[in-house]
Amino acid sequence: MATRPYTPSDLLKKGESEYYPQQPPKIPAVYLTRNFLGRVVNILTTPTLIHDAVRSQNIMITNPAFSASSGFLTSAGLHTNQIAVAAAGNTWLTPLGVANYLNMQLFLRVPVATIGAGTSWTFIAQVQNPTSLFWVDSQVLITGVTPALVATWFNNEFYANIGAFGVGTQFAIRWTTDAGAGAISFTLSYVLKVGLPGSAGGLSQVIYIGSTPGVQITSGYPILESSEKVFQVAENTQIWGIAAVATPIRIFELT
Repeated sequence: MATRPYTPSDLLKKGESEYYPQQPPKIPAVYLTRNFLGRVVNILTTPTLIHDAVRSQNIMITNPAFSASSGFLTSAGLHTNQIAVAAAGNTWLTPLGVANYLNMQLFLRVPVATIGAGTSWTFIAQVQNPTSLFWVDSQVLITGVTPALVATWFNNEFYANIGAFGVGTQFAIRWTTDAGAGAISFTLSYVLKVGLPGSAGGLSQVIYIGSTPGVQITSGYPILESSEKVFQVAENTQIWGIAAVATPIRIFELT
């Protein structure tokens, strides 16, 4: 097809010996054609085929997951854990999912009558290693909790602003005696704030992609919740995906 000759309006630079045609503006844009297609693929906990390119093309992979699996909004959540009269222990069996929260405020209520006479207690925050699943101390919340100290608290309440969680996904508390022998009963209340898109139950809905059926969560390229990626895929190239929980994603063939 014949093209029109360049005109002075096409010039980007004047006084040059050659004409420089105008170029498309360099702005973030997705190039769409008439065969723009969209479909949904459910990424499983085993490798799932996402795309099998028979020709070179551009595709967009969108992970629209943003729902809260625990029933709490990702912007704020209130959780309570009541501990009956017990000696030193932890909350490993009932951990708190914090995968998509950035801040915690903790309230510890210890009625004076439920703390053993002559005992002193320490409360320590813990996080779980997502690979080994072992628990590790992250922050000493308070030490020297005695009946006398609790009696000075307003309404027998202790408050701690835990702050940022980093990449922690599971949170627990352990308590131990510093002195004396006995038991304690208390209530822990957690307020979680400033949530990220995703699951509030601590089970992240990130998908991981790779070029073979051997893709794994530990080695795949991550596409986070509520995010998208555009790829230029060569012909005869496959894209596989895997997730920690079954997660539906959307695939758009752009060209």
